Amino acid sequence: PFPTVTDTAAFQTCPTTALSTATASISQAPARDATATTAPRISPSADKGPAPSSPCATTTTALCLNSNRFLVEVDWEDFNGITGRGTAVPVMNSTESGLFWFFSPDNIEMLVKVLDGRAFNDHFWVFAGATTNVEYTLRVTDTQTGETRTYVNPLGSSSTFLDNQALGGPQQPVIVPTLSGWSVVVLGLVLMLAAATRLTPVGRDPTK
Repeated sequence: PFPTVTDTAAFQTCPTTALSTATASISQAPARDATATTAPRISPSADKGPAPSSPCATTTTALCLNSNRFLVEVDWEDFNGITGRGTAVPVMNSTESGLFWFFSPDNIEMLVKVLDGRAFNDHFWVFAGATTNVEYTLRVTDTQTGETRTYVNPLGSSSTFLDNQALGGPQQPVIVPTLSGWSVVVLGLVLMLAAATRLTPVGRDPTK
């Protein structure tokens, strides 16, 4: 995983007692998980369950990415033990990326994208970036195979990860353009003409 910056004291504003108290309660809240500081920032796991009986459908809490094949959901838990499910925000003009917010629609918490990397390593890739330090569990399910990849971020950590071996899939056939017989002949003549042009000195009669 790559580090994500979480700075709760970035810019100083006019101090107020209420603001100072609120900031202190957030930044000094004890982690519910005592191992959060030493545990991996992201703990992926795979589960090959039965294939879903219905195709992926985008809802208020779920994204359908990469040609509506992958169902993406996220659950969260804050420092006070309050839990919830992330609200999905589809990205305009993108079928591979989506956003989630946890507490307010004007406060985006996560960006998730699923890319087709099968041409490189026969896997789909899951990338995610979070701008939060609450605990969250991200699930990405392949609705064609039923395989699920789960990523857990411990409370008090903030993670960005790039998983280029997330979900396997059969390699799509690559159609290589072929040349007909006449196309090969024409291409050969063009190459011969180009070679002859390069070998003829400029300004000299080739017959002398």
